[in-house]
Amino acid sequence: MDVHPEVPEPPAPLPSGPKCQETCKELADTLRSLLDHESEAIHQRMGWLGTFQGLLLAGTGVMWDKSDKKPVYLFCSLGLAVSLTMWAGLFAASIATDNVKKWWDENAPKDYWGPGVISFYRPKGRKWIRAFAPWFAIPALFVLSWIGIIALNYLRVIPPLSQPIPVVCKQECTSVPTPPAQAGKPADARSASHKDPSPRPRRAAP
Repeated sequence: MDVHPEVPEPPAPLPSGPKCQETCKELADTLRSLLDHESEAIHQRMGWLGTFQGLLLAGTGVMWDKSDKKPVYLFCSLGLAVSLTMWAGLFAASIATDNVKKWWDENAPKDYWGPGVISFYRPKGRKWIRAFAPWFAIPALFVLSWIGIIALNYLRVIPPLSQPIPVVCKQECTSVPTPPAQAGKPADARSASHKDPSPRPRRAAP
């Protein structure tokens, strides 16, 4: 006995005429709620990206002047991983927004005169404009920055720890010459000759 899977029926087309306004308005509100969800997801991921990158850059600055390069490489690796992960999440949210907008453009009745599901959108055929959006440009700039920091950390020169510190002595040692001993005079006579030669007052005669 052959069992054939049931083929789902195609969705019914949207009504046209007077009934279109009310039905399409409800559908547009539903699509707007989907777009609001994707916008909130983009906002949250951008906030996480900025917080993580700020902490990692601060840690890199603290460890930059240390003698060991490994902590800097660790912070750079984490920064690259966070940037690429957030970039993928932001790209997924952008694709979801494109799908909602594309479905509305293909299925919205021509006689619907109400507001659209999104106020501004890039022109058709110009997908390259997406590269300048903040949720694409900022993660890309962080990736390039971390790659540059890795290159600078590889090229920076660290002085060896065993390098002796030069000590410069500016104090000059001076020797005081000793006067030569006079022949025929004892030590007390030589010391007496160096006393104050000023005359002493005479004692008056009785």
